[in-house]
Amino acid sequence: MIKQKLSDRFKSKLIHKVIGAVSLICVSLSTIAQVQWVDQTEVIVNDEVILRSDVEAALIEKKALLISQNQANLLLDASALRKTVTEELIEHSILTQRAKRIGVNVSDQMLNEEISGIAARNNMDLTEFVNAIEQQGQDYIRYRENIREQIMIQMLVRYEVGNRIRVSDAQTDRLLTAQRTNKITDPEYKILHKRFESVEQAEEYLAALNENGLKDDSSATDLGYRKTSTLPQLFVANLDMLDDRQISKVIERSGSFHIIQVIDIKGDAKQSVTQHFARHILIMPNELRDKQQALELATQLHKRAVDGEDFGQLATTYSDDEGSAALNGELGWTDGSEMVVVFRETLPQVEINEISKVFETQYGYHFLQVTKRRQKDLYDENLRNLAKQKIGDKAYKEEYPRWLADLKLSAYIKYSNESDVEFQLNRIKDDK
Repeated sequence: MIKQKLSDRFKSKLIHKVIGAVSLICVSLSTIAQVQWVDQTEVIVNDEVILRSDVEAALIEKKALLISQNQANLLLDASALRKTVTEELIEHSILTQRAKRIGVNVSDQMLNEEISGIAARNNMDLTEFVNAIEQQGQDYIRYRENIREQIMIQMLVRYEVGNRIRVSDAQTDRLLTAQRTNKITDPEYKILHKRFESVEQAEEYLAALNENGLKDDSSATDLGYRKTSTLPQLFVANLDMLDDRQISKVIERSGSFHIIQVIDIKGDAKQSVTQHFARHILIMPNELRDKQQALELATQLHKRAVDGEDFGQLATTYSDDEGSAALNGELGWTDGSEMVVVFRETLPQVEINEISKVFETQYGYHFLQVTKRRQKDLYDENLRNLAKQKIGDKAYKEEYPRWLADLKLSAYIKYSNESDVEFQLNRIKDDK
């Protein structure tokens, strides 16, 4: 919640502790055979029933979506559209049943946080958002449960498909080597250039330049964004010594003299960020204390810390961030990018060893202390993480359909218009 790597509780809104990896249990044919078809039954999926009214309602939503996306041509084949919607409902049923059976749970707190986030992204508070949902003719309670199921499915997919994917260091190294060979990761420099006939002219010109450098000289040539592979080698050698907006010394090349200035860099290898070594205490409202009581406790603990009581001991005893509480409240080195907004904005405002004021996030009340600060070049680390993500994304796209196909194959699915003989034949065909 605060920092993704702190604990299972604070890692991600979409990952929850899964209780037992239990295999999908299909309802036996003998049990299903006892189910009596009713007028409105469309499909039996394991131990759930999809009603005809469910399909009709989903069709209405699907048609409205296609029209809004300028894909009304897909409405022409009513039979194909109905089949698509029915298959989507079957898939949704299989996934939610699977999630429930292995213990994936979305708490009301997690759900409330997600819906509050959706409201905020639509520039509404929660009351306004609920009213907007109901004005569209939707039932808010049903809307909440739809969001709960979506989160549940995301958690399931991330857990089960993610466990099938392994990205090795060797794979990452190969991709990085290929990228460097193809110069995919080379930075691009935006360069201004001016040429002179004599070294005296160049030296005199250089001495007269102000902080804007060549930017004030309309006669300077803008070379645009260029990779090092497209520049003279002598220029490249000087680029290594120049940061953004710096001006070179006089460069001699083939009897002429040059001055260059780097005015922008894309994909700069120098990705230096300020990192803070911080620790914090979080007090959350819960069943035993309301929001006001949580604020009062946070304020009391803040005073004790400011008065000199051991911060780490207070965090271990009182903080509701279980992951960092076990580490005396420490969050490790962070630039704040993975933190919630208020937390991220507070970090650079706090002096070393100073304790911040109490501030509120969606999780509760915090105060923090920054004990160290440093500049860190994250280029290699970021490049490696991006390579791993690229490999993982490719593996996910390949693995997800296989995983879903396995779930469907092990599920009991019977359509209302399917005879018992047809059902058995289809099962035999699927098993092949």
